[in-house]
Amino acid sequence: MKSGCRAARLASVCVLSLPLSSAWAQAPEVGVPPQRLPITQVSDAQPIADVQTAKDPLIEQIDEAIRLNGQRYLTANYHSPWQIFHGILAYHQDFQLKLGEQKVSAIEWVATANPRFDGQPLFLKTQHGAKFHPFTRPMAFEGHPAQTLALLSESHLPVDYKFKTDQGEVTIGDLLNGTMMEVNTGGEVTWVLWALINYLKVDAQWTNQWGQAWSMETLVQHEVRMNTPYGPCGGNHNLFALTRARDKYIASGRTLRGPWLEADQKVKQYVEYARRMQNSDGSFSKEFYKGPGYTQDMNQRFNTTGHTMEFLSVALPQERLQEQWVRNAVHVLSSELITHRKASVDCGPLYHSLNALRIYRDRVQPPKTMTAVITPETPATTLPPAPTSPAPMTPAPVVTAPETTPLPIPVPLLQPGLPAPSAKDAVTATPAETPKPTTERIVAKPIGMAPTTPAPAMVIEPFPLAPKSAAVAAPAPTASNIDPSAPRLPQPNPSAPVVQPANDRGPISALETINR
Repeated sequence: MKSGCRAARLASVCVLSLPLSSAWAQAPEVGVPPQRLPITQVSDAQPIADVQTAKDPLIEQIDEAIRLNGQRYLTANYHSPWQIFHGILAYHQDFQLKLGEQKVSAIEWVATANPRFDGQPLFLKTQHGAKFHPFTRPMAFEGHPAQTLALLSESHLPVDYKFKTDQGEVTIGDLLNGTMMEVNTGGEVTWVLWALINYLKVDAQWTNQWGQAWSMETLVQHEVRMNTPYGPCGGNHNLFALTRARDKYIASGRTLRGPWLEADQKVKQYVEYARRMQNSDGSFSKEFYKGPGYTQDMNQRFNTTGHTMEFLSVALPQERLQEQWVRNAVHVLSSELITHRKASVDCGPLYHSLNALRIYRDRVQPPKTMTAVITPETPATTLPPAPTSPAPMTPAPVVTAPETTPLPIPVPLLQPGLPAPSAKDAVTATPAETPKPTTERIVAKPIGMAPTTPAPAMVIEPFPLAPKSAAVAAPAPTASNIDPSAPRLPQPNPSAPVVQPANDRGPISALETINR
C-alpha cells in the first residue's frame, strides 16, 4: 500500500530513533485498569462535566508539549510536502518553516512561493479543477487520494484561498472540485470524506468525471463498511473522518438514520475497543484495534497512542473527556512529547500526536473569545484532591524556561541532485525566546524560490484508476454544496511582505477546528 502512514516502519527513509527512556524498560501488564495519575481524581463511573481547567496541571502539560515541539522547524525547499503538511495539520497557520535565516508561515509559503519537490510542482491543474501532486515515493507527496487536502482542511482556509502555480492560480474550491470529480469506487475515500466534510453540506450530491453518482452519504457508507483494524494507521483516520461527518450531520439537526446511524454506532464501538485494550501506563495498544499490545519504541508509541488519541479527541462526548482513562492517555502522550523533545521523531506520528493534544485541549478548555469574569463566589478548589498513589510513569518536569540547546528536527527526504543544506539549517532548530508583550514587528525578506526551468510536461491520472468512460461535463459542484456556516480563515495578501512578530515566534494560539 502506498501509505504515508507507515512512517514508523520506514525509519531508514525518515529518521532513526534515539535511545529510549529507562522508564520503559519493563512493559506494564496489559489489561490491568490504568492507575490513577497524580493530576486529578476522577471516577470512571461518575465523570466530571464542566470541570474548571484554568489551572489544571494536565492542560498546562499539554500546552508545554505543544510549545516545545513547535520549536522543531522544518526547512523550506528541503523537507518534503508530506512532512510539511503534517506540520500544518498540527499547528495550522502557526506552523513556520526555516527559509535561510527567516521563519516564515508554512501555509503562506506554499501559497505564494510555487515550491517544488523532486523537481515536481505541489499542485496540478486538471480538467475539473486542481489537485495536489499524487504519490511518487513514501513520504514525498501524498500517500492517499486527497490526503494533503484533508490535512489542510483542518486549517479552514476559505474556498477562494489562492495558491500560485506554473499554470496560474488555483483555489481551495478548485481542489474540492478536482477531488469530487476524481473520487471513485476503486480507490480510498477516507481522506476524501475528511476533506469534503470540512467544506460541503452533509446532503451534498454530485457526479464524478466517469458519470458515477456520489454524495456525502455515499462516502460515509463506504467508510462504515471499511475493515477498520486493517486500515492505514490502525484505521484511526477512517474513524476520525466518520466522526467529523457524524458530528456535522447531528449539528445540522437531522436524526441519525441509515449510514449515518451506522457511523455513529461504529464510532462508539471503537471508542470502547480503545478503552479496553489500553495499557496500564495510559498508552494504547501497539496493535491498534487488532488486540492488546505494548511497545517500548518511541516512534511506535507516538504512532499508536497519538493516532488513537486523535480519534478519541473528536469522538468522545464532552462529558467523557475528563474520565480517568482518557486523562491517563493524554498524560502519557504529552509527557513523552516533553521528555523526547530533543529526539528525532517521525513526522507522521509526531504531528498526529500534537494534533490530538490540541483538539483535546480546545474541547476541554475552549479558546477564549472574551475576558472571563470570575465571581467571588467561585470555590477556591474546584477539583477533588489528587490521589496519593504513584503514577505508572514519572512525568517529565514541565519546562517553563526556553531551551538553551538546539532541537533536532526530522531528517528530510533528500531530493536527487540537490546538496544537503548545512547542519545549521537542516538538522537543528534554534528555540524561540520567550515572547514579551510588544507591538513591534519586523518585516521578513520575500519568501519563495522560483524554478529556473519549467517542469517537464506530465500526464498524471487519478490513482487508483477507475474504469474510464467518456468524461461527463459538469458545472462546478461546490456552489450549491459548500456549507456557508463553516468557519473560515481570511486569505492573506500574497503581494504583501511577510510579517512575523518580534522575538521570533510566539506561543501557539488556540484554534477551533471542530465544525459542529
